[in-house]
Parts: sequence; structure tokens; C-alpha cells
Amino acid sequence: MRLTDKLLRPLTPRGWRSLRLGLRRMLHPLDWRDVHRTIDPVELEKVAARHRVPGEERRWPKYVDAEKWLPLNARRAQDLGLNRVPAAKRPLRVLDLGSGAGYFLLVCRHLGHTGVGLDTDDIPLYGEMFALLNLPREIARIEKFQPLPAAALLNKNGGQRFDLVTAFSIAFNGHKSPALWSTREWDFFLHDLKTHLLAPGGRVYLDLNPEHDGSFYTPELLAWFRARGGDIDRSKILLRP
Repeated sequence: MRLTDKLLRPLTPRGWRSLRLGLRRMLHPLDWRDVHRTIDPVELEKVAARHRVPGEERRWPKYVDAEKWLPLNARRAQDLGLNRVPAAKRPLRVLDLGSGAGYFLLVCRHLGHTGVGLDTDDIPLYGEMFALLNLPREIARIEKFQPLPAAALLNKNGGQRFDLVTAFSIAFNGHKSPALWSTREWDFFLHDLKTHLLAPGGRVYLDLNPEHDGSFYTPELLAWFRARGGDIDRSKILLRP
């Protein structure tokens, strides 16, 4: 990157967004170490020892490293304003799709909110982490044109709909395959969330993975998200259906 590009970057919309989020984090700090201290260290090490693969940086064993992934999920919570919501007055109900090891929901609970995870049971580490953290989880696979298990999810949430639905590092959309979701699949997915799971005024936060060419969406899909009021920052899309 040229020096002039670096100097001008803060003047771009993305640069302003980055500065604004950074300022919010400074004004409303969240120390991930406080969250980490809520985990039983002995039991955490037992889980990690069963699944740790030294040097693994790409596949699921990397998620045994809580000290690496909790800071990221604390920033996610900050950027979504979860540490600025007065949880004592109005705790948010969060549904995390593709919930992995549960670190984001652990941060949510630390902030006074409640949450439910949804994921497959293909990876034993995730189930063991949810059991260790005492977090509720529903086992299901997200498929195109198939509704989510709304009744089971709402039951785990005390019968209440969700104020926030999150999906980080999304792979359920046919990521890096010929079956990559188009506007039709996303339309069904979001309509299902709105109709069966999302509370009035609720939000949906999507964080896409890059495809083979480095892009996050086709021009058609980008226009589709924008037409629905999506607040888009590269891979991140915030919707208020």
C-alpha cells in the first residue's frame, strides 16, 4: 500500500467506521481476561488436552486456545454494543448460529445477556466446551430452503424470541463450493428468522467467509443486502428485518 493510501485511509467510509468502533472500545472497555476467569481452569485444560494439536492454525483444534479466541469474541460483543446495553434493565436474548466452542455466548453471559447456540455435533470439542461452560445448545445443520428448528430453540430460550441472531465465519452458505447461496437461499433464510425466531426490532448479524477469489458476495447479492437496509462492512452485514 502506498504511503498516500495509508494517509487517506482514515478519510474513507471504512476508515471512519474503524475509527468509530475503536473509539467505542476505548470508551466502553471489555477485558476478555475477566471472562476467562469465569472458566474452571482445571476442566478447561482437560478439554484442551484431549483435543489440542500443536501448531494447528486452520482446522477446529485451534479453538482449544481460549486465550486466543476470547479477545476476538470480546471485540465482537463490543462492536455490536452488547457491553453498552443496560443488561440489568433489559438483557438481550442471543442466538448464535454455528456457535463453535461457545466463546461468544460466554462473553454475552458475562455481560448479563442470555444466549443459545446452534451447531452440528460433528466436532466433539464443541459439545464438551458447551457442557463445561454450561451453555444451552441445539444440534442441527443449516440447510438451504430448510427452516431452523424454531420450537426447540425457543424452548431453550424460555419460550422467548431472540433480540439478536449472530453467525460468525459462516460456512453453512455453501462456502467455497458450487452450491454457494444466492439471493433465493438468503431470502428464505432471513424470512424464516423473521417469521419464527426474531423478536420485533431484532437484529441479524452475518460475518461471511471469503470465497476462492477473495470476495464475500457476488454483485447481485451485495445489491440484494443493500436493498434490504444492510449495513455492510466487507464481510460483515448487519440487518434489521
